[in-house]
Amino acid sequence: MPRPSKIHPHRGKFRFRLAGQEYEYETEREAKAQFHILMGRHLAETGNTDRPHTVAGAVEKWLALNPSSAYATWLPTFVEFAGREYLMDVERDILTRYHVHLKAQRVKRNTYDRATKEWSVKATDKPLAAGTVRHYLKAAAAVLEWARGQGWLECEPVAPKVPKGVRKARDVEPGKLADALDDLPDRAGHILRFIAATGCRPSEACRLEWRHVNIDARVCSLDVHKTMGETGEPRTLYLTDAALVILQALKTDGAEGFIFTSRLGKPYTPAGLRAILRRHGGFTPYQLRHSFAQQVSDSGEVPVEVLSKLLGHHDMKTTAFYFKVRDQRARQAAKSIKLKIANRE
Repeated sequence: MPRPSKIHPHRGKFRFRLAGQEYEYETEREAKAQFHILMGRHLAETGNTDRPHTVAGAVEKWLALNPSSAYATWLPTFVEFAGREYLMDVERDILTRYHVHLKAQRVKRNTYDRATKEWSVKATDKPLAAGTVRHYLKAAAAVLEWARGQGWLECEPVAPKVPKGVRKARDVEPGKLADALDDLPDRAGHILRFIAATGCRPSEACRLEWRHVNIDARVCSLDVHKTMGETGEPRTLYLTDAALVILQALKTDGAEGFIFTSRLGKPYTPAGLRAILRRHGGFTPYQLRHSFAQQVSDSGEVPVEVLSKLLGHHDMKTTAFYFKVRDQRARQAAKSIKLKIANRE
């Protein structure tokens, strides 16, 4: 099908071309309305229903080609904001307007009522985090760029520059962490304490079986893990004294199958652990992993490359995101540095 012309002024009226015919109307608004009506009819007659008319339609097709849970989370807000806009009418400032809209939004949180044992969504006074705004804008820009490549957009939307927000520490303060772990039920407490004691990923602890454990060597070896495709090697969990105590307490003669199971006898899932911690600690299982990394770093006794090995990273650049060098450790390091500086003559 020949590409339709853009609606343009012509001798005081507004004209466009579609399927080899010229159409002319008194106002631009009327021309746009008739264009979309005629385009819909033409596509229905030719059987070409693959071309979306609106932003929402483009998002739907994008998600079909990019079935990512992240995009499925980030794009509904964009559909709510601009889903009804026709693709042919999208202007260059759509992302700028979307950015302004996002800055005015407020965070909605799932809260748990212990009395009714029900979850509910409640609005807060907090604005969306800078990282969240960046993700939402990035997803919207990706859809629009793809739609333009398909020939569905006339203009090239301009993405605004969004500054990065201040990154908050992801670890949990030791006192708060200890109180939360003490408040946990026994079964869930075992696996969550194990994560805190080894720095393993929650998914690794959930799929850990007794066949993976070598208590004498103080290691666990997982043959299926997150970075298997990148490293081609099993994931080794190195057992600290605290982790060893947990496994020894659970170990029985002839034990087999999953180590950490719920009262129903089934292995825990990361989502299940996340729900438990939300009720008892207000943080996530993955923050236990960050807390492990931070405490090891604060001790100053373990080099970064060894900490990277403990965390199961194949790249030390990743490890740098798991902890921050605190002021106390930096002061101690500065105090221990002896420099030879010549006296000024």
